[in-house]
Amino acid sequence: MKTLSDQLTRKRLLALLAFSLMALATPTMAQVYNTGDIAVINNIIDKNGLKLTKAATNGYSVPTDWTNIVSWSTGQTGG
Repeated sequence: MKTLSDQLTRKRLLALLAFSLMALATPTMAQVYNTGDIAVINNIIDKNGLKLTKAATNGYSVPTDWTNIVSWSTGQTGG
């Protein structure tokens, strides 16, 4: 026969598993930008001496000073 401690441990593990699955199923709020586009824009900033902040290359965010300068659209990129 299982002890009360074993039953509580099993319930905790199941609750943790359920929570983890829900977290994985929830879409992230961060928009992901095309890393190739970011590389091109960062290169334009470098080559032209622009006074803009370069974006991180991971594609998870762009600098706020790009607002009203760089616009994004959805859809496939060339390739």
